[in-house]
Amino acid sequence: MRKKEILFSAIFLFLGGVGLAFGIAKVSDHQNTVWKEVPIEDGKYISNTIKNKFDLKNIVTNAEYVFRGTVVNKQEFEVSWNDDNGENWGPFPSSIIEVKINETYSGESPVDTDTIKVYYPNSLSVKPESSFNIVSNNEYIFVSKLLDEEFVKYKNENAPYDKFKQEDYADVYIEDTSYNILPIKNENVYFNANYFSWDKDLLKQTDENITTKKEIAELGDLDNGWCISCKTNKFNKYFKKMLKEPEKLPELKDIDKYNKKLYDDKSKY
Repeated sequence: MRKKEILFSAIFLFLGGVGLAFGIAKVSDHQNTVWKEVPIEDGKYISNTIKNKFDLKNIVTNAEYVFRGTVVNKQEFEVSWNDDNGENWGPFPSSIIEVKINETYSGESPVDTDTIKVYYPNSLSVKPESSFNIVSNNEYIFVSKLLDEEFVKYKNENAPYDKFKQEDYADVYIEDTSYNILPIKNENVYFNANYFSWDKDLLKQTDENITTKKEIAELGDLDNGWCISCKTNKFNKYFKKMLKEPEKLPELKDIDKYNKKLYDDKSKY
């Protein structure tokens, strides 16, 4: 069974405090979950929440559908429900991104159409630090997981109080906008440097001096050297190889070592 715990770690940030306040209530499948659509106010909030460490091998190994697509619609919701004790949970932010599929990198699309709905467990009005923005009509590579029967089973067993019902509104999900989306602009791919900080061959072909380029300002908070880019055709060669051979990727404990070497001696690349 593929791991689903990372999405729930984000959900626990919302529900953990509620659980402490009310206790973990006994729940059933009869709660009425309400998804109330709210307006997206781009850049209204800035967030500096603590992220999970970039675990490349885990991200790639557990990716179930990796694809390139164009954002055609965005919606934001406040999600709430009542448990069997009458306690209200929420409202919690959730977002749905509708994407036109342009290319599949790995896995199989869970839909028969050329558009897919992506669930993101946060508000699109919030701009996390060191993350990409999700921009309408822009193209991205999405490193996603499936909202399938396995997802529902895992959620019911490990978070029975979670009644978001994401699977009723979307087909796949992403957990983070720094790790799980890679914007494409003017045939350049922009990505978290951790994806390839260990690969000297690719790093020789990347551009790290990207924060002053006006044409990519809309892509997000690209300061602090966390993001690099390269031409799409070069990136695809390395990325597709990585997806086919995840067992060769470095372990989490080695990522910091590669990063230190990268930032201490950028001139080599």
